[in-house]
Amino acid sequence: MSELFNRIKKESISLRKDRDAKAPFSTYLISVINSYAKDNQIEIDDDAVIRCIRSSVKKLNDADKASGSNANAAELSYLAQYLPSETSLEDINEFLKTFFSEVPEVSMKLMGGAMAKLKQNFGSDLNPATASKAVKEYIQSHAN
Repeated sequence: MSELFNRIKKESISLRKDRDAKAPFSTYLISVINSYAKDNQIEIDDDAVIRCIRSSVKKLNDADKASGSNANAAELSYLAQYLPSETSLEDINEFLKTFFSEVPEVSMKLMGGAMAKLKQNFGSDLNPATASKAVKEYIQSHAN
């Protein structure tokens, strides 16, 4: 069982006891994580929890963007506390320089391999959306 998930559940109990405004966010997050694990038939580990949180953050950001508001700011703030610090763009680009220095030709065909190596190297600290954008930009600027 995930330490992060256990922490979320424990804090959720406290939030509900205190009738904190964040209590519904915690209850919903627990539900999302449990559903994700059940639907994918996986054990809940920290990586799965982080994927669920990142997915929820993306959905809330997209909803705010579509509505032109900041309606989900409180929930986004709540979720952010559970995310690890993200790998910096500078670290990603340094890794890409090394990765692509070992290949004869830089092309979009290598995007999947670059993403796999980034995930392997940085683990859950890597935001896939940021990494994907960085890889595309690197390939476009260095393609032969």
